[in-house]
Amino acid sequence: MGKTVLVGQVVQDKLWLEGQWLGDIDAFWTKLAVQLNIPSTKTSSKSKSDVAKWSIKAKIDVGAASLASDIGGDHGKTLLDGWSVDIPQDQAVVRALQDLKTAGRTHSIVIDDFHFVAPSVRTEIIRALKPLVFAGIPAILITLPHRKRDSFTGVEDIGGRTRTISVEAWSDQELKQIAHKGFEALNLKDAGDAIADRLSQESYGSPELMQRFCLELCEEVNEVLETERWTVPLASPTGDWASFFTTITDEQATAWLEKIARGPKSRGKARNVLPLHDGRQLDGYQILLAAMKSLGPRLSMTVDDLKQEVVALLAPGTDIRKVQITTKLIHMSGIAATSLQDAPPEVDEDEEVIVAAEAEEDPSAGSVQPVFEYAPNEVPETVNIVEPFLAFTLRWHGDKYLQTKA
Repeated sequence: MGKTVLVGQVVQDKLWLEGQWLGDIDAFWTKLAVQLNIPSTKTSSKSKSDVAKWSIKAKIDVGAASLASDIGGDHGKTLLDGWSVDIPQDQAVVRALQDLKTAGRTHSIVIDDFHFVAPSVRTEIIRALKPLVFAGIPAILITLPHRKRDSFTGVEDIGGRTRTISVEAWSDQELKQIAHKGFEALNLKDAGDAIADRLSQESYGSPELMQRFCLELCEEVNEVLETERWTVPLASPTGDWASFFTTITDEQATAWLEKIARGPKSRGKARNVLPLHDGRQLDGYQILLAAMKSLGPRLSMTVDDLKQEVVALLAPGTDIRKVQITTKLIHMSGIAATSLQDAPPEVDEDEEVIVAAEAEEDPSAGSVQPVFEYAPNEVPETVNIVEPFLAFTLRWHGDKYLQTKA
């Protein structure tokens, strides 16, 4: 299961927020208040000059009985022909959570896709969570593995109050269980686990990829569509494994690879191309993808390793600075954090001013789930292929997009 499903099943009493909902700190408090049934404003048609009392009950039950005590406070303003009461939502939420905890029902605040929140709002949310965490109210932030620093960056004295729980990709042994159970159900024999071993090695920790491989192998290579009457030896692909893996495609991953390889639209002069030692002439975006492919590709790699691979690919004497590695990675990350249907940005090929401005922002904030990310704040800096299908497509279909353009 994924991180979201895991938290949803394990954490019982929770107030659930989605990162893309949180455009500012007010949205954070408002959405918590709504889940606690705390009104934002009270009004009355009767004229009243004294400060009004607001009083609510948390709608969340405590065990068999509901919360006995009212959650409320005094805060109001008068009008000539009536009155309205403005509820201080941050104080009301804190009071409600404290009362629930006192009553024996501690609720956790869960923020899914925390990386979707803009960096400045992340800091405000962490500051708001800090006193709650100190008071014993748990907060769970669900984010990408390489984004774990987002939970404490920019906020003092919070590091000692955080714990990272990593949900790792499936191991080869775990992936092989998919093959074992499927082959057994079909009465197929995989001698020495040779086939399961090969399929798991190409799955990039993804059970979906492993399932796809097993399906293709059974249906297309072995022509098995139902359980065999007697045990049948499972055959590997005729020829070599490369011919098998290159027949497996994913349309969405292919579209992403093509879009990232193209990069942003070049404004002004044509995009620079550089010679590789194998004779190809590629632009900077293609060179970086070629280097990633040459490294595996791996789901996560350091920028230093990527630079070394770029040097190894370039023709002797080619200036690596012309690749503009950091600039290109920023643009690639920005493209990968948009929708496939969105047009790529338009940039000047050599304009560093625009790139510097973009580097101060987080391209993933408030967007769809990124398939690729450059993480300049990690130590060391990393490049992450977030979607395993993209890594698989780069490995087995990448050459199509890494050729000299006619």
